[in-house]
Amino acid sequence: MLALIEARYHESGLNTDIMAQEMAMSRTALFERVRMEFDTTPAALLLSARIAHATEMLKSGDRPVGEIAVLCGFSDAKYFSKVYKKQTGKSPSLLLHPPQSKVKVINGDENGDKVQGSGFRVQGFRVQGFTVKG
Repeated sequence: MLALIEARYHESGLNTDIMAQEMAMSRTALFERVRMEFDTTPAALLLSARIAHATEMLKSGDRPVGEIAVLCGFSDAKYFSKVYKKQTGKSPSLLLHPPQSKVKVINGDENGDKVQGSGFRVQGFRVQGFTVKG
């Protein structure tokens, strides 16, 4: 079962009927076997494989989200994003492009280093080895 999913997870048309046919068993037998071995459904097992592969591709940062969606068996990038966020709690675009820190270090006043961010000043904290004074 896992070998079948691993070999064909990228096919958008792969579903439980096709998996049962490929495994030479009825849908009911497929569901029972997957439930006994993995405590889940065949569709959930397939989805988990697709999400795992998508996560690896997103972490590599080589391809856009829409292309990763298609490569992982999703026919629609918007649907992929929705499912991915539901499964992982994170947007795929955030994993592809993590947010950058908005704090920047400005050197050179008479009291020491200043740290300034988006519309606020941080005072009295230690930031990346600099003592922040105000």
